[in-house]
Amino acid sequence: MRLHSKITKEGEIALSPIQKNYLSKYAGKDVEIQVDRRANLQLIKFFEGAVVPYFHYQSGLAFKTFADARNALKLEFYPEKVLSIKNEYVITAGSLSTLYEKAQRTKDFLEKIEHYFAENGYEFPDSEDFKKWQNSAPDPNEIYAPLLRLMNKRTELLEANVAPWRRKKQTI
Repeated sequence: MRLHSKITKEGEIALSPIQKNYLSKYAGKDVEIQVDRRANLQLIKFFEGAVVPYFHYQSGLAFKTFADARNALKLEFYPEKVLSIKNEYVITAGSLSTLYEKAQRTKDFLEKIEHYFAENGYEFPDSEDFKKWQNSAPDPNEIYAPLLRLMNKRTELLEANVAPWRRKKQTI
């Protein structure tokens, strides 16, 4: 399993309760810590931590999970032709690991998505604001404020689309 976290100024690894619980199962086992030194790490974090959730929450009920929304973005903006077992080329979502190898490729990918958001009336996250929030070392359970707003809007939409007999009863 891969864990994503930050190292504090004291040299400690900040872990969420879920991460701590998971790791406690492996008490006494050896671990390997690897510092992520990719040049475009901020762009990757921005895509994974802001762009994908923004898309998920603003696309109504189209995607049930972040993974579905992420795959839709990959398929639309980073497609790849793969040879199928029937010896035919099939378009699939490209591998983000190859996309992330080059910072310019990652920037181009994000620009395409930003253009799509603008064309379709979606709000696109502010990369500088997201970077400041991430660099402030938020609590592992803290949700980026603009995302929380979009998350609440989506929850309202989901509740509005629920069959009347399944809606929460209102108290007077």
